Amino acid sequence: MNHLLKTMSQITATAISLLSLLTSLQAEAPSNPLPSIKAPYAKVKPKLTADAKDPAWANAAQIASLKLHLGTPEDMKALPTEVFLLWDEGFFYVRFVCEDAELYMPFNGHDAPLYKGDVVEVFVDPKGDGRQYMEIEVNPANSVLDSMHLVTAEVKSNEVGMLADDIRGRDYWPWMEWTMQGAKTAARSIEENGNLKGWMADFALPASAVLHRLGLRNYQPMTMRFNFIRYEYALNLKSNGRQFIPMAWNPVQQGCPHISPAAMGRVELVKED
Repeated sequence: MNHLLKTMSQITATAISLLSLLTSLQAEAPSNPLPSIKAPYAKVKPKLTADAKDPAWANAAQIASLKLHLGTPEDMKALPTEVFLLWDEGFFYVRFVCEDAELYMPFNGHDAPLYKGDVVEVFVDPKGDGRQYMEIEVNPANSVLDSMHLVTAEVKSNEVGMLADDIRGRDYWPWMEWTMQGAKTAARSIEENGNLKGWMADFALPASAVLHRLGLRNYQPMTMRFNFIRYEYALNLKSNGRQFIPMAWNPVQQGCPHISPAAMGRVELVKED
């Protein structure tokens, strides 16, 4: 009898493990492997002045380029964009370096619709289950938009990581009034011989705000989910209008990073002894 109970217990434990795995796979619906990167500990604290000469970034992890969102025109090309990552106990640091010959900022000010102009964005899901994730955007004028996104049901996503229709219609709650208390940002244009070459933005995401759901006050070696986004509204000389060029670390459906938590890649915070 004891042997039978032990066997049944093992079968139950295996079933629970399989169910947990299936649930995880459902939340991570994208068919392509999620990108991952290791972010090193910042032995020198970044100055957060968007200064290209800041030595703290020399040892940062680097994402060399971003990819176009899904559904963009076939003849569209992603613009050169680099993303650098660091962390310490108090902050997770992100730097974007964007090649750009002309800046477009139709809106400025805190929580203005910055995504309608040139902007870079960070999405972070500290627990990684798609139920609560944060967004912070910065444009070349250092205006900031920050928001919280909540899902009040088990996450279901389609093949590209976007929340399923029934979840979006009933259980997705964007909290646009939320502010990431303690966040720090900086932005600066990059010029060469008097000509605009691009722009740079620095982020410092405070542990006290990002890790609240985990009950932590400090970053530590751990893995979190992120996506890094750039929106460019390039001047189209043929039409005398603007061409929307959306880019991401892990591509999402065009213009939908805010409803694509399952598409976020993995960033592992590592610290050498």
